[in-house]
Amino acid sequence: MKVLFPVTSFPVILRCIFSVLVGGLPLTSFAETDTLAGQNNCDGMTSSRSLPHLKPPISLLPDETHILADEVTARDGDLYTFNGNVHLFKNDLALSSDTVLYKESVESLEATGNVNLKRDNAIFFSSRLFYKLDKEKGQLDNVQFIFADNHARGNAERLNLINKDITELSATSYTTCEDEKPAWQLHARRLNLDSATNIGTATNVWIDFMRVPIFYLPYISFPLSGRKTGLLIPTIGSSSHLGYTTSVPYYLNLAPDRDATITLENFTKRGQRAIGEYRFLDEYDNGQVNVEYLPDDHVTDSDREYLAVSHKSQYLPRLTTNMDYRRASDKDYFEDFGDQLSIATVVHLESKAEALYQGNNWSLQSRVIEFQTLDNTIPDSSRPYKKRPEFTFNSFASEKYYHLLPEVRADYVRFDGKDRVSGSRLDLQPSVSMPFEGAPGFITPKVTLRHTQYTLDNQAVGSDDSPSRTLPIFSLDSGLFFERDLMMGKQSLIQTLEPRLFFLKVPFKDQSNLILDKNGVSRVFDTSLANQSFSQIFSENRFTGADRVADAKQVSLALTTRFLNAQSGVEMMSASIGRTQYYSDRRVTLPGLAPETETSSDFFAELRAKPFSSLIINSKVQWDNQQDKLRNSSFQLQYNDSRGRLLNFGYLTNRDNLGDVTQQESDISIFWPISHNWGFIGRRNYNHFENRSEEKLAGIEYDDCCWAFRVVSRRYVLNDQRNTSRSIMFQLELKGLTAIGKDVKSLLQNSQSGVSGY
Repeated sequence: MKVLFPVTSFPVILRCIFSVLVGGLPLTSFAETDTLAGQNNCDGMTSSRSLPHLKPPISLLPDETHILADEVTARDGDLYTFNGNVHLFKNDLALSSDTVLYKESVESLEATGNVNLKRDNAIFFSSRLFYKLDKEKGQLDNVQFIFADNHARGNAERLNLINKDITELSATSYTTCEDEKPAWQLHARRLNLDSATNIGTATNVWIDFMRVPIFYLPYISFPLSGRKTGLLIPTIGSSSHLGYTTSVPYYLNLAPDRDATITLENFTKRGQRAIGEYRFLDEYDNGQVNVEYLPDDHVTDSDREYLAVSHKSQYLPRLTTNMDYRRASDKDYFEDFGDQLSIATVVHLESKAEALYQGNNWSLQSRVIEFQTLDNTIPDSSRPYKKRPEFTFNSFASEKYYHLLPEVRADYVRFDGKDRVSGSRLDLQPSVSMPFEGAPGFITPKVTLRHTQYTLDNQAVGSDDSPSRTLPIFSLDSGLFFERDLMMGKQSLIQTLEPRLFFLKVPFKDQSNLILDKNGVSRVFDTSLANQSFSQIFSENRFTGADRVADAKQVSLALTTRFLNAQSGVEMMSASIGRTQYYSDRRVTLPGLAPETETSSDFFAELRAKPFSSLIINSKVQWDNQQDKLRNSSFQLQYNDSRGRLLNFGYLTNRDNLGDVTQQESDISIFWPISHNWGFIGRRNYNHFENRSEEKLAGIEYDDCCWAFRVVSRRYVLNDQRNTSRSIMFQLELKGLTAIGKDVKSLLQNSQSGVSGY
C-alpha cells in the first residue's frame, strides 16, 4: 500500500520527521508558513538536555573553517587532533565536541564525546560523528535532535547526511511532548529525504498515543516543501438527522497557484455525497468553486446539490472586481446540511457581480444582483427584485472651496421582476456643506438636492410611466466638547461632555403614486424603514433605498460622555443618550402604513465600558416614552482574564409598536479551566419568548503543550418548525502533527455557533 500526503511548508529537517502526517490538516491558504498552527507556547525546553551555545566568535567568510579548542596536536602538517571544548564553524554548520580529528587536505573530521551539531535550524546530539565538510556528507549514530523553535524533539538510530540534498534516518521517532515518556510519538523504520526532488519517503510508519499504537502505514510519500497530491486524514462524526458520517478527502496539487480537494462523504441516513473544491490564487486575482452533489437522498428521494463560485481580481491598481454566484437544489438543503439556524433559514440566495473603479476623489461602481428564492411557495410579488444593472457614482472634494465642500452621489438601477411592475431608477444627490471645526466643537450646515427619475414597465393603465421626484434637504449638525480632569481612586482620568444637536428639514411630497402595479397599488423596489438606533437619529432619511424620501421637520439632541485614561488616552467608558423631537407629522410612508404622528421619538442610549483589561461591556437601550416601557434592549458582557477564564453573556429584547414582546433571547457561553490542563466548555442560547433552547452545547477539553482532546455534545434548532439536530463530536489534536476526528476547535471558534473569544 502506498499513500501520498500533501503538507504545508516547514523547515527541511523538521519536515523530515513529522510531515508524514501533517498532510492530514486541510490547507487554509496558499501562503506557506513555518509556524505550527495550534501549538501552544510552553515553558521549558523540549529536551532535558540544555542547548549548547553554537555561534562563531567572529564573522566568517564563505567556506571558511574556524576551529577553537583547549589544545591541538598536528601530525604530518595535515592531520590535526583537537581536544577539550572543541568548536568548529563553517557557513551554517556549527559543531562542538570533546575531541575532533581533522584531516585538512580532504576536509574530513571525526568527532567523539558529547557531539553537538547544528545544521539547518536543528541541533543533533550524538557520541560520534563522521563528516566531510566539502561535500556536506556525514553520519551520526544514536542521535537525538531538537527543534527548539517548533517545540519538538526526537531520536534516530542512525542519521546519514548523504549530501547537501539527501538525508536518511533509521529507526527514528518524533514528538512535541516534553516528558521523558511522551504522550504521543511518531515512528518510522526508515526515512529518506531528497530536497533536490522535494520528495520524502518513509517505511513502517506508526503513531502511538499513551504508548498505544493508533495509526500505521507501511509506506508513505510526502513533499519537503509546498503541497502534494494525496489523501487527507478522514473524519468521522454523527448527527440525529444525518446519521453516522464518514468523510474521505483527496487533495490535488494542480499548480503552485491552483489546487483542488475532492471529498467523498457517506451519511448512513442520506447516502453518498461528493464535494469538490477548486481554488486559484495569483498576483491579480483569486477565486474558489465549490460543488456538492448527493444523488437520490434516502429521505427525500431526490437529488440534492449546491454550487458556489467566487472570484476577486485587481488587474489595474484602481480597478477591483468581485463575483459571487450561488445555487441550491431546494429550500431544505441548508437545513439538512448546514450547522446553524442562521444558515438553515436562508430563503433567498444572493448572486452578484460587481466592479469598482476608484479615481482621485471619485469612484464608480457597477453591479448585477439577482436572487434564487428557495421556497417555491413565495409568490413572485414578494420576491426581491433583480438589479440588472446598477451603477453608483460618488464624487467629493478633498479640500474646501471658499469654505464649501461639494459632493455628488448618483445611482442608476434597472429592476427586473416577473409579472409585476419593473423599470429603471435614476437617483441624483448633489450636495454642498460648510463645516466649521475647532477644539471647542463643530457646526456643519448642509444642503442637498435629491432628484429621482423613473422609467417604468408593466404598471397600471393610465399611470405615468416616467414619474419623478425632486426635493431639497437641509441639515445642520453641531456639537461641543468639554473636558475635565478627574480622579477615581488612584486613577487619573479625563472626562468629556459632548452635547450634539442635529436639525433636519425636508418638505413633504406625496410619493405614493411613484410606482403603481397593474392594479393601481403603490409599490416600492428596494426600500424599507431603517432600523431604529442611536446613530439613525442623525440620518437624513429614515428609509433605506431611494423609493421614499422622508419628510422631516425635526431636531435630534444627544449627549455623550467619555472617560479616558489620562496617561494613555485609552477610552475606559463612553455613554450616550439621545432622541428626536418632531415638529410635524411624518406623512411619507411605505405602502400600507399610516402616517406617523408622534411628537418625539423613543430615547436611544448606548454604553461601552472596559473598566479593566479582562472585562468588556456593551449595552443598547430603546425606551418608548409614549408607553413608558422598554422597546428594545441588548446587553453583552465578555470576561476574559489572563488565566484563560472566558465568560460571555448576552440578553436581547424586542417589542413591536403595541409593546408586545416579539423577541427575547439570552445567550451564555463559557470556557472555564478546571485545572491546569482541563477546561469546561458550555453554551446555551435560550428563546424566552417560546420558552425553549435554540442551541445547547457542553463539553470538556484537555490541552497541554503537545496534545489536546475535546469532546462536545451539541443540540441546535434546524428551522423555524423547531426541528432539531443532536450530535456528539470529539477531536484528538497531536500538536505539530495532525488532528483526528471532527474539527471541534473550528466550531468553538465560530462566534455564531461556539464560544466567542475561544
